[in-house]
Amino acid sequence: MIPVQEFLEQIEARGVRLRVNGESIRVGWPEKTPDPEIRQTIIERKPEIIEALSSAGKESRKPDAWDRMTDAEREAFEEYVEIMTSPKFNLPLDQAERETMRLVLRAKQALPARQAAEDYRRFGYVKIFSTVLKRAVYFVKDEQVAKNLPDQSLSVFMENEIRTCKGLCPEEAKLLLEAKIILNGTIG
Repeated sequence: MIPVQEFLEQIEARGVRLRVNGESIRVGWPEKTPDPEIRQTIIERKPEIIEALSSAGKESRKPDAWDRMTDAEREAFEEYVEIMTSPKFNLPLDQAERETMRLVLRAKQALPARQAAEDYRRFGYVKIFSTVLKRAVYFVKDEQVAKNLPDQSLSVFMENEIRTCKGLCPEEAKLLLEAKIILNGTIG
């Protein structure tokens, strides 16, 4: 029986990718059908392989944000990395981890948007930072809610004003929103 490190080098040269996931070994095969001999050797030598991959630092590195991720995000991260390193995508591990982190962070950014929508339904207003106007503003359901906003110094846009801007191109909408602020008027 050859040393485990030599076995790992041989199968890596043949395009087989191994990754430790807890007490499991994830295998990326270069062809659609796994090599039965390699598969059997991996099964028989699983503890040795896990130890060798873990001690050699070949196990998937945890991203900097790992401690701030939820269990579901960590699980998704591991699954996405496995998919991206599979023969279908065949990305190197470091690139797969970077791309996966972008996906996880993008999903995290969607949470504040969902929270803002919920707050709007619940309270009748939401405070956001407008990237178009480059300032914080309120979106408000109606005049009654506008009178009771926590920060009266911010610009207020009513629901009907936003609907009016919906059909405009971005430049026209920006101009109209800026004019409302400068003239302290309404959009109608």
